[in-house]
Order: sequence, then structure tokens, then C-alpha cells
Amino acid sequence: MLPREKLLKMGPSALRDEELLAILLGTGRSGEHVLSLARKILRMFPMGRLSTVDVELLMMVDGMGPAKATRIIAAIELGRRLFRREGRIIHTMEDLFEVVMDYASSRREQLIGVAMDGAGRILGIEVLAVGGKNVVYVSMRDIAQMAIEYGARAMAFAHNHPSGNLVPSDEDRKLTARIRRFLREMDIDFFGHIVFCGEGFVVVEPL
Repeated sequence: MLPREKLLKMGPSALRDEELLAILLGTGRSGEHVLSLARKILRMFPMGRLSTVDVELLMMVDGMGPAKATRIIAAIELGRRLFRREGRIIHTMEDLFEVVMDYASSRREQLIGVAMDGAGRILGIEVLAVGGKNVVYVSMRDIAQMAIEYGARAMAFAHNHPSGNLVPSDEDRKLTARIRRFLREMDIDFFGHIVFCGEGFVVVEPL
């Protein structure tokens, strides 16, 4: 029974990991069945690691093009967002870290914005900017757009340090001050800003 037919007949929980992945892939390639391709991907990136890969790494698998790779990455990110948002309320910086820690494996700095209602319930999570290994910039226009889109009453921010160094730079502290001033003008509460890696996080105080 093909994975798609099995899902329709028995439900998604009845499918093995490679069968679920095969549905996302859609097709294999000449001389290779889609299930064979799915198994090859899982051998290179077991389930515990698959959630941390990026498009470039997936495309290193023989038979993976940009269409298949982006489809998998999109599905992983959608699942991650659904898990993070469902009933989650941010009360502390530790809560914020738990929400964003999946981004710690990124090889480039990413600034993540978290929009919340007045009770701290998560309304949306977005990557607002992507930089190099050590520097990330963000437009206040992008922050405003996110706040308006989700009707945010409060916002929190976090960015990863791929180097593992959790000492906030002067640029990090200046960014914190800039965002806090901007949100004050929009009458939106500034919850805070952290830098983080896989080992933990540090609160960034404004300069």
C-alpha cells in the first residue's frame, strides 16, 4: 500500500517515519522510488536531527533538489510553529528561551520576534532578520508590520549566537534600546531581548 493510500485508510499515526517523509517528497527520481529516497534522507539525518537541518544540507542528499528540500523545511517549520503556539504563554525569560531554542542550531544569526496578547499568550513567531555569523540587522518597519499583523500588545525578541558566546555585544545592547523606544511609540509593551545558543541564554540590557 502506498503511503498516501495508507494515510487515507489508516490515519497518519499508522505511517512509519519514511512513509510520512515520502508523502512530503511526492516523487522519487529516475531509478529510485520515493520511499528509498526518504530512507536515505533519514539515514543521513535521523529524526532527532532532521528538525535542525537547512535547505543547503538537505540538497546535499543525492536526488534532492530545491523543490523537495524546501517542501520538507516548510513542513518542519509549520509543525514547529504549531507546537510552540498552542496554548503557550510567556511569563519569564526562561519561557521565551524554550520557545526559540530550536533556532539555536542555525549557522547564521537570526532575530526572532514573538508577538503576544496582553496576557502573554503567543500570537505569532517570525524570523525578522537573518545576518552573517556574528551580525544581524533588522528594520523597524518589519517589526511594526509584525505587530500590526498579529494585533500584538507585547513583543519579545531573541537572536542566536552561532559562536556559542553569550556575551551581548554593544550592537546587541543598542538594538535592544532601539527596539524598546520604537515599541513605546507604538504603545506596545517590550517584554525583553535575549541572546541564546544551545547551552542557554542571556538577557540583553539596553545601552
